[in-house]
Amino acid sequence: AAEQEQLKQEFENEKQALAELDSRTRVPHLLIELRSLGFVELQGKNIGGIYEKLDAWLKKTWGAEALEHDLVGVCNEEQDCGCCGYSANLQLGKMEDWNRLCDQSYICGTMKPS
Repeated sequence: AAEQEQLKQEFENEKQALAELDSRTRVPHLLIELRSLGFVELQGKNIGGIYEKLDAWLKKTWGAEALEHDLVGVCNEEQDCGCCGYSANLQLGKMEDWNRLCDQSYICGTMKPS
């Protein structure tokens, strides 16, 4: 829990610093990254509603969905590791703002909890 709070605070500090820098930027840039396994990521300023236009296009044309899930480490409830006691598994969980790597993410296909 303390680690999550630290991540939240670092995220908010970085977000504020980037907003200040972004307010001084005169030339807008937009990066659209097409990644393996069907991921699409957007980064940059939302000038002229470009994010909303791309959102509609990606959903209509590619059947993309906004990425709302992330891989999260979940500690096992019972001790099962000889070196440290508990091990952790990766599971699909809710995407937290401080874990986002870009401004908007999409997936073409399914990534849903089982």
